Amino acid sequence: MATPKEDAARLETLALFILQQLEKPVPNDCLHLCGYSAIAIIASRPDDVLQLAKNYLHAWPYENVPACWRRLYEDASLHLAVKLLREQASHSQNSGNAVSLPSANPAKRTKITLDVALKDQNWLKPFCNILDRAVIISGAPGRKALIDDVLRQLELFMVSEWTDIEPERLPTPRPRPLETEYHIMRTTRGFEFEEFQMHLETTGAPVIMPDTFERWPARTLWDDVNYLKFKTLGGNRIVPVEIGSSYTETEWSQKIMTFAEFAERYLIPDQPAEIGYLAQHDLFEQIPSLKNDISIPDYCWTNPPQPEGAAANTAGLKTVKQLEAPLLNAWLGPAGTKTPPHTDPYHNILCQVVGYKYVRLYSPEYTKFMYPCGVDDAGINMNNTSQIDMIHFRPELKSGEVQYDAALREQVRKFPLFGKAKYQEAILGPGECLYIPLGWWHYVESITASFSVSFWWN
Repeated sequence: MATPKEDAARLETLALFILQQLEKPVPNDCLHLCGYSAIAIIASRPDDVLQLAKNYLHAWPYENVPACWRRLYEDASLHLAVKLLREQASHSQNSGNAVSLPSANPAKRTKITLDVALKDQNWLKPFCNILDRAVIISGAPGRKALIDDVLRQLELFMVSEWTDIEPERLPTPRPRPLETEYHIMRTTRGFEFEEFQMHLETTGAPVIMPDTFERWPARTLWDDVNYLKFKTLGGNRIVPVEIGSSYTETEWSQKIMTFAEFAERYLIPDQPAEIGYLAQHDLFEQIPSLKNDISIPDYCWTNPPQPEGAAANTAGLKTVKQLEAPLLNAWLGPAGTKTPPHTDPYHNILCQVVGYKYVRLYSPEYTKFMYPCGVDDAGINMNNTSQIDMIHFRPELKSGEVQYDAALREQVRKFPLFGKAKYQEAILGPGECLYIPLGWWHYVESITASFSVSFWWN
């Protein structure tokens, strides 16, 4: 364990590193447009400058905010982080409270609980909040690499390596087998690259493949909530969480909260009071160290043929840009999260890392039976999302589920042609990946706590 003096020195070193990097100019910087007065006091009064920048950010619609005020918010946040580091360094040295870095000798380490490990780390929460909000609110137009670097270095200041903490596993009991006549095609092994390219050029159908990412560290690490908390700096990183089982619900909302709060409230309980979902979030851009636990499947570098027929009319396809690299999104939540039937203008490899999900697919040729939502009251085009509430049509996934016949009859009355749409379905388990072709309607529901990664490419 480091001494208080050593901890204070490390915190001061990190503060000096930030200041040195802030002295380096940003290419084509517009910060000077904020005026000399704000820049002159940014180091001594970062709180006041941050409030000034915030006021200007709220003076325009976000897309119209002059870039200089976003830059000011970003740099003021970093100066405020320096102030907090130095305050903590002083507190650590004067009070004798060490930051308690892990022992260099693994033999001297003992398994401890997370609460014990984090008892002296209250400063981490406001520190992470400052830098995460700098990225979320300003967009980090000039210092994103610096913020990532600081947070990466901060991992060295954690109480203990995650291996010193007792694991806390996500609840992922194996579900009952799916009884269906309409299976999604499965292979007994993963396709080789050339085989998958040939599959795209011939049938191009959805397919589930096992053992395609068994070597990912995520396969053995991501079911441990404490590992995820340590990767989020003791759970202090903030994340966007969808509240409600589906984004089509009227009560659906979004909240920003710490990862620890998300885990304690939604992930760990067997039956949380409400559903919270970290959905379609680029967690790996926010927390690059988590990206080291996965790799982009080779399948995402294949060259799919141009969409034809109904797939060529997929919502959003005409305006989508050619991707230089696959788009990655994380999907983490408890049992009961639902993604309503929808289409994407990309090909998709969905990798199920932890837990189990039920998936139902419909070919683009059945779009006319899927009842797209159209434009909603807020003027948002929802043509890629179906009005169908699939919960009333999918099979029973757990014993004792209540089926509401009246609700099913109402769905059939409102959407009489939906029954003509033919589907495929499956339960996707840990270590399996599902190829979803561009334009295919897909409904996804978590049967257990679940962590998935989607890879979009075109």
